[in-house]
Amino acid sequence: MAFAFQNLNQLDSFECYAYRAQRIQNVMVFSGNGKTRNSAMFALSTADSKDFSLTYLKAGIGTKGSSTDDDGNFLDVIQVKFPDEKVEYYYFNIQHASQTVFGGKSLEKKVKGSR
Repeated sequence: MAFAFQNLNQLDSFECYAYRAQRIQNVMVFSGNGKTRNSAMFALSTADSKDFSLTYLKAGIGTKGSSTDDDGNFLDVIQVKFPDEKVEYYYFNIQHASQTVFGGKSLEKKVKGSR
């Protein structure tokens, strides 16, 4: 939303939505550092990992994949490419979103059910 308002030159609305996005990203950092599967950051949607990398970390995106933590929670895994050419992987917990996408079933149950 912030990007759209910025392009429309509606700066008051842009600042409001940019502030909201920044607050959400601050909460993501508070939820975990994202450096390991078991310290994944909580993300509201699968798009949050991309937005976080671009806007909060000010870094580019490499590969994107998925994994699970030790408790079986579904994770987005994103390769982050920093301007100094350093590359790191960040983990984002999207278990709640995967349950919505997979109809309330865990990823493993969904995959087993499709065989």
